[in-house]
Amino acid sequence: MMERYREIGNHFSCPRPGRRDAPVQDRFSRLRTLRQRFLTTRSLQSQLKDVHNARIGCETVRKHLKGGNVINRIPVRGQALRIAHRKAHLEFARNHVYWLEADCNRVLFTDESRFCLHNATCEKLR
Repeated sequence: MMERYREIGNHFSCPRPGRRDAPVQDRFSRLRTLRQRFLTTRSLQSQLKDVHNARIGCETVRKHLKGGNVINRIPVRGQALRIAHRKAHLEFARNHVYWLEADCNRVLFTDESRFCLHNATCEKLR
């Protein structure tokens, strides 16, 4: 290390070549991600290993997808409902199954967002 410091003037290691470009594998991962939008990086990594016998790290897969202007996404999972919530939803559905469109137009269905109707504080209305 001291020799390197004397020669170059710093102690940092040289940049390494990294993974060689494999256009077939990059094309495979890009097309697979475009066809299955919610494919995780880990499952894509295992598919690359199965199909092309290529051992590639997850970060490398993400980096190559980003280089091809493809970003893989993970689907958002909804909040798990408790049994009481499920029963309340089922009861609501059974009570309102025969509502007409005119009945639905009189109700404001929301996701508990804040609305400013009368008060200046915009409190959450239920």
